[in-house]
Amino acid sequence: MGNCPVIIVKIEDITSYALVDTGADLSLMAANFFRNHRKELSGQTLPLGKIQLTAANGKPLITLRKQYFFKIKINNSTIVHPFIIVEELSWPVIIGADFMREGGGIIDFKQNVVKITSQQQLEEVPICHQGSPANIAIVDMDRNDIQRAIQEWTSPALNEEQIWETKQNLMAANQIFSKIPGCLDTYEHKIEVTDEQGFRKRTYPVPKKV
Repeated sequence: MGNCPVIIVKIEDITSYALVDTGADLSLMAANFFRNHRKELSGQTLPLGKIQLTAANGKPLITLRKQYFFKIKINNSTIVHPFIIVEELSWPVIIGADFMREGGGIIDFKQNVVKITSQQQLEEVPICHQGSPANIAIVDMDRNDIQRAIQEWTSPALNEEQIWETKQNLMAANQIFSKIPGCLDTYEHKIEVTDEQGFRKRTYPVPKKV
């Protein structure tokens, strides 16, 4: 018996079961479910980029190499969220950690509901039953490129021993580097100005030589 909650969601105009799996990095949709409802599922698309999805056993998953943005209706709220279409997925829809993080999702087993916040409105979705987790992870296909860049890195400000130590530290933590744009919420940057009053400067022509 798994421990992931299953809820009922409405994606575009299709009602479906969805497994809420916080062990899955991204939200997914089964390819056969997508093909069966292709006319209704007409969301916007973006290229997936050079990433590879893997299952818990390390097996790479086959995707359509695109992410589709679908409207998900939860009670009275509608959320637009990207999904990746995956072949041979055991569930028609998997709500991943990305969706839960974006909506401040909470799984409340005591009340048997999943709580999602959308536009400052809290929605509670009853848990139908529980299912086995999928645990889909992202593997960066450019990992070898990152390791190669670390090996080739150097600095004129450091001696050979310091460069070697820095490379060792970078290699030990190379999983934090990625060519895929992301965001960081663990650090705040503060800009201090000497004068709170703004200023204006007249426009002037730039020389052609510049």
